[in-house]
Amino acid sequence: MIVENKLRVQCLIQAICLSMYVYSDIGLSWLHGIHLVAQPLVFLAALHSTSSWAYWCALVIAVAAFLDFLVFWSWFVTVARCVDAPTPTCFVQATDEIGKLVLASVHLVTSVFQFFHLLRYESETVVRSQGARIQLVTWFLIVQDASWLILTSPSGLEWGLVVHPVLNFVLFWVSQSEDKNKFMIMGVLLVPLLLFDSVLVALGWNGETYEDEIMRCVLCMYVLTDLIMLYCCFNYSAYKTKVQ
Repeated sequence: MIVENKLRVQCLIQAICLSMYVYSDIGLSWLHGIHLVAQPLVFLAALHSTSSWAYWCALVIAVAAFLDFLVFWSWFVTVARCVDAPTPTCFVQATDEIGKLVLASVHLVTSVFQFFHLLRYESETVVRSQGARIQLVTWFLIVQDASWLILTSPSGLEWGLVVHPVLNFVLFWVSQSEDKNKFMIMGVLLVPLLLFDSVLVALGWNGETYEDEIMRCVLCMYVLTDLIMLYCCFNYSAYKTKVQ
């Protein structure tokens, strides 16, 4: 579980670094965009816990680390030139470039750690509880549900999100069961909820207010947690069917 949790934290670090490029002139840093594909794969590998997933994810992260190094080296050379021949203009430019160099360094170091953790994770055999994962997500969603109601003003279709708190309590109850049929039913119910949340994300993506930004973050987290719980429900059902 320690390696699994480290991989999740590293995914979060990579995501935070990526978000810092959104409103800036990123230059060669666009190469970090590979993490938009790589990090979801790593996160799923930490959930699925099979040697094949971890092995292939390690190869993807190795490619990402190489691209991170190229970005790091390009900013390093740029900053080094300013240090060798300092000018007022160069100093102003270097201030922004040093920030990008730091971000590239974080990407690179985190990718290297992810690569070695995936190799180590690939060689370990650990029994995971899908029910425990669902319980963890439902506890997390209690905070998110409260934040959504307090920080935003729902209107129209957004009131449909009220189904999340209700479904969370049902999922928490089901997570303590060993009946695969209950997990299968919850998985089926999560499919239309995932589609509904995805539609709300698409409809509200162009909002410009601070409240719209919060709602987008909440909706994206709902989509992510829907996928996680959907995966856990069907994975548990498939496991019980295989055992029986």
